[in-house]
Amino acid sequence: KQSRKSAHSLYEIETGAVIDYLTLARKLMHGTRLLLKNVLRLKLSNEHGLIDEAVIALFPEGDMALNTQDSKQMMYNGTNYSFIYSLVEDTKTVINVLPEYLDNYQQALGVNAKSGEHKLRIDGIDQLIGAYEIVLEDKLKETTVPMTNSTVYEFYAAEGEDHNRFVLHFNIAPITEVPTDIDNVEENIASIYIQDGSLLKVSSDWDVQEKTITVYTMSGSMVLSDAYFGNEYTKDLNVNAGVYIVKVNGGNYAYQQKVFIK
Repeated sequence: KQSRKSAHSLYEIETGAVIDYLTLARKLMHGTRLLLKNVLRLKLSNEHGLIDEAVIALFPEGDMALNTQDSKQMMYNGTNYSFIYSLVEDTKTVINVLPEYLDNYQQALGVNAKSGEHKLRIDGIDQLIGAYEIVLEDKLKETTVPMTNSTVYEFYAAEGEDHNRFVLHFNIAPITEVPTDIDNVEENIASIYIQDGSLLKVSSDWDVQEKTITVYTMSGSMVLSDAYFGNEYTKDLNVNAGVYIVKVNGGNYAYQQKVFIK
């Protein structure tokens, strides 16, 4: 088998062929451009200045169990690399394809390290379609760190393998405060759901006819504002896939809920 040629984005999959990351991404995406947004690149560097990478992809056809889309991590003796991998059913994987939407999911990460100081960063968090909070748990140090694209987690590792050193937590971000001009509103439940991937349907039995519906991104940007009369509202949302906040106001009533747009 061929050996890893450089420190950047080269993997040896089960066939023994070495491919670069762009080829790998295209292979995983099956030509679907949107799925570029759902690839996390875990980069582990050590004191030797060498970088190993593993991929976690969140795709519609993904599975939490080991499947044919996952690829085993191939680790080589006699090198100064420290390796990182996802642990899937006791298999060390360099490519781990998970479902597109996760909530309160925990992914075990292992390392096969050279003794010394290490740095771990994760690229692609800001390109996830879902509004996730990604938290890294270091079980050895008993600490958790919220991860962003700019976060670099530093740690010491002894020589050898540790299958249970880290856990990557995928949590849906909590609803953020969105702007409203109504003070002292009385909350009352309405029915808000998405049909056929993007069709927004809202219903309520509030004793007020005129209502306003607004849709926000998780960062608070408004993408829709509409007034309607009656108890039912339907609208096909022409927005990017992801998590949105739908807010309904009418008189002294207000209700908001997160929805997934596919």
